[in-house]
Amino acid sequence: MLIRKKRSVSWRLWLGGIVAIIVISGAIYGGQRYMQMNNAKKVAATTIAQFPRIDSSTLTLTQVKILATLRAEYAAQPPGTKYSQGASEPWCADFVSWVMKEADTPLSNPNSGSWRIPGTMTLRDYFKEQGRWHAYGDNYSPKTGDIAIYDGNGPNGQHTNFVLQYENGILTTIGGNENGRIRIQRYKLADPLKLIGFGSLPA
Repeated sequence: MLIRKKRSVSWRLWLGGIVAIIVISGAIYGGQRYMQMNNAKKVAATTIAQFPRIDSSTLTLTQVKILATLRAEYAAQPPGTKYSQGASEPWCADFVSWVMKEADTPLSNPNSGSWRIPGTMTLRDYFKEQGRWHAYGDNYSPKTGDIAIYDGNGPNGQHTNFVLQYENGILTTIGGNENGRIRIQRYKLADPLKLIGFGSLPA
């Protein structure tokens, strides 16, 4: 009888430990999700229906070409496979790569040499190698045609898009694969967007 009692107590302790682990894990996950959702709520994004008017008199030829391409693609709203060479995958970086190619300023994938860079972190590495990377917080003022890159904790997750305008602390962007389409949004740069930086255009 004594042996059976010890086994019963041991089994109950083991079960209690498993339950405690599940409860603690759930609390940690719930806390993380709450923080992410709370941060997302703090981002007062405005979706813009019309392509904004941008004064092109001070822009470079490359910026003008990028704007023209973005305007045409925004109006057309094609499927993401147009930009990914037919691959079914998250296509925000594919969109950036395709637009740059069409604007006669193609990127170069550091792994394959292709014009298409499908990964956001590979895109960041490319700009670092080119000496055109500006980390968020280094007082760089983003310009029309720059490429913004975000980590995975912001409202768009791990993401990349183009800067259309930056005026008086307000950032207007256009990106592919935003709710499955090409979308224009406007934010306060000070919002918790989880920006990690900007890739600038060639001088």
